[in-house]
Amino acid sequence: MRSCVELFALVLISQSIAVYPEVAQECPHQHHRQGPNLQIRDIKPTFNAKAQHVDVSGKHAFMPPGPTDIRGPCPGLNAMANHNYIPRNGIASLIQMLEGCYKVFGASAELCFLLAFFGCLYGGNGVMVSIGGPSDKVPHGPLPTPRGLSYTHNRFESDASPTRGDLHQYGDAAKLQLSQFKELLDMEKGPNPRYNLETLVAFYAKRLLESRKTNPYYFHPLIPALILFGAYQFIPELMSNKSAEYPEGFLDRETLKSFYAVSGDDDNLIYTPGHERIPFNWYKRAVGDEYSVVSFVQGLIDFLPRYPQVLQIGGNTGTVDSFVGIDIANLTGNAYSFPTLLQGNNMACFLYQVTRAVYVDMLNDAVEFLSSVVFTVFGTVLNAQSLLECPQLTGINTNLYSMYPGYMELLPNGSYSRLPQLARKLWPDLRKL
Repeated sequence: MRSCVELFALVLISQSIAVYPEVAQECPHQHHRQGPNLQIRDIKPTFNAKAQHVDVSGKHAFMPPGPTDIRGPCPGLNAMANHNYIPRNGIASLIQMLEGCYKVFGASAELCFLLAFFGCLYGGNGVMVSIGGPSDKVPHGPLPTPRGLSYTHNRFESDASPTRGDLHQYGDAAKLQLSQFKELLDMEKGPNPRYNLETLVAFYAKRLLESRKTNPYYFHPLIPALILFGAYQFIPELMSNKSAEYPEGFLDRETLKSFYAVSGDDDNLIYTPGHERIPFNWYKRAVGDEYSVVSFVQGLIDFLPRYPQVLQIGGNTGTVDSFVGIDIANLTGNAYSFPTLLQGNNMACFLYQVTRAVYVDMLNDAVEFLSSVVFTVFGTVLNAQSLLECPQLTGINTNLYSMYPGYMELLPNGSYSRLPQLARKLWPDLRKL
């Protein structure tokens, strides 16, 4: 079984290499340094205008969504659909998202695969997904009824998003909130501000605190916390425009606004839902400098000592600023703890083990198949032998989440009922309905 499954995973990755063979090449200016079982590349990217230019003309010209086209919470996917890098109707297969992800943003094949894989797993039927709400164009498969990425709260989408509002506060976690976007813009000042990874991780910490103080249902579970860190990383790492002057990328205000469907000056911002677009004269990451799973892991290792709140798992208990945390050791059966995550290869192991734990409770017969796929994908970049030596995580103890209304009161349709909130106001001692 395993050999067939490994072939399947590698074929998925190799399809993007076959279509875009430059991804298989090594950038001549990159250097390697070896950590404990985790190979990290110190990249000194060059700039190749022809190879990095993203076409926004002809069949890839911007076209706003039509009345039946679907758009959702991810600005990158919305922009890809508006430029026909995935189908304009907003219904995409795993392969289409994988190829579009590499061709537009220059993320690595294995990272694009994981993003597409879990998007289809959480919001679709395993091989296809609506990038917004539910659609009858996504047939049912072995998974629960496909509801689309707009209805994946506490799974793929979560509170404290960079630009999307908390679901309990706004009733819609797919639409951009201009107040939050303005806060992001204001993180950098000056005539030509630059938004980098430092900017975005600091903004992540700020948004976490804001959600605690304003959302009584604020909830920050383990897996969405990791996904959300990636969402903040992706903004500067994938949306920055590359050039000969800035081969590592420069993300300015206008580029940021274009990817988020925002226009107007800073005092009169206008959001046009679903109109995210790739800017003219925009260049993706260089070949050999692809943003990868290793990049994500290294980002966590670099920023967690300064921003431990990124992995402060827990939530409010029905009133604002009532945060109660959960120790990662308790969640993982003592397989991992916060202090040990920064030691050796533990962060890479943790990410692999948590990724595997995602679907154990969702599926039965397919678990062995999916485990082999994820093992193969992580093994291509994180040293397959070291994965076998990881501390073994048998599961995530989600019973510990039972104190949080943001978890317990989320309905199957991805919304919150107002009845428990009303009951809590009438009877303050009532924890849950």
